[in-house]
Amino acid sequence: MVLDSAIPINIHLETNITQKGEEEHHVYDEEGTLAQVGSNIYIRYAESGPNDDNQPVTLKLMSNGDVQVTRGKSSGDTFSKLFFSDGKRVIASYRTPYGMLSIETLTQTLQVRLREDPLAGQIDIAYQLLAGGEYIGDYQLQLIFHA
Repeated sequence: MVLDSAIPINIHLETNITQKGEEEHHVYDEEGTLAQVGSNIYIRYAESGPNDDNQPVTLKLMSNGDVQVTRGKSSGDTFSKLFFSDGKRVIASYRTPYGMLSIETLTQTLQVRLREDPLAGQIDIAYQLLAGGEYIGDYQLQLIFHA
């Protein structure tokens, strides 16, 4: 896939979170953009919050199959940069209003499917989140997009 400029896309995102026996399911339908920089593909959008506190989100799809998800403003109160590599445990950080947390992701499933004509794709990530070596919960993310 070779893109000369950012392309507007429609995004459907579903997340499932299981923590301490409790389950949460979230659905977002957002407008965003897809762009290629070098061999990496970037999907950007603003995730709508309950208090109109839209959080910028960027998914970086790397040529080696890994995915990086950045959420929040680097200058804001909350900011996270998570890395996903299939079958691997990766250290990351999460800034909260109370300070920095060292976290880890253990990627159980990572699938990226892209189609060029018409432009569309799907990203599926299932992972465990750990903080201080302690299990926090199971997370699933499915992002479907089309131009």
